[in-house]
This record gives sequence, structure tokens and C-alpha cells, in this order.
Amino acid sequence: MNRTTRPRLRGLSEAQIRGFACLRCARPLADDTAVDLPRERLRLADHRFWWCPRVCRDHVEAGPAGAATLVEAPAPGP
Repeated sequence: MNRTTRPRLRGLSEAQIRGFACLRCARPLADDTAVDLPRERLRLADHRFWWCPRVCRDHVEAGPAGAATLVEAPAPGP
């Protein structure tokens, strides 16, 4: 996941930022339904922090060495 595929924090709910809801579809997550994406070092104002985003299984595919890779969100339907 990189900055071009990850949604901006400004557009996410608190639940999505904290990993309680899917980063893509906002579906509530449980430990058995969540997939942890690679953590990122972010900066907000003068603070730096680690962000550990999570998604539901519908939004990932297996990457190299079994690492989770974010799948692009589908285009909105008609």
C-alpha cells in the first residue's frame, strides 16, 4: 500500500483510522475478519506516529511472501 492507493486520513472515520472498520468500505471489523496492512509512519502537524491500517478480506489479495496487498476500490456502478 502506498500514498496513491491509501485514502487520505482526512476522509476516513475514526473507526477506520483506529482499525475498527475497513479502510475501503467502512464495514465493521473483528479480529477474525480483519487483514492487517503494512504499517506506515505518518506525520500530522508536528507529530509522527505509526498507523496500522486494516481492511476486510474483500479488499486484499496475497502479495509476495503472503503479505497482504490492497486491492484498488472498484469503480462505482451505474
